[in-house]
Amino acid sequence: MFINIAYQSCKVLLLAVPALLIVRAARRFRAETPRRRAIIALTITLLLLWVAASYVTAAAGYVGARVLPATQARLMFLTTLNYAAFGSS
Repeated sequence: MFINIAYQSCKVLLLAVPALLIVRAARRFRAETPRRRAIIALTITLLLLWVAASYVTAAAGYVGARVLPATQARLMFLTTLNYAAFGSS
């Protein structure tokens, strides 16, 4: 049950981070007219960085969960959830 809750929370956070980046960029885009190109470039860069970091974390969690015993697999899922909540934003 713990793994299911952590997995579902991780999915929500993984969708929330890019949504927040896009909303924040849209607000800045409307507010700061002369710097629109820089805002778009920064947003694209942050999204690409987020995608790469999320992929590496998911791959490491997947490999770790398959190799480690069941008790350590829970720790890997918790670590992935912690990264999704704090490390990717």
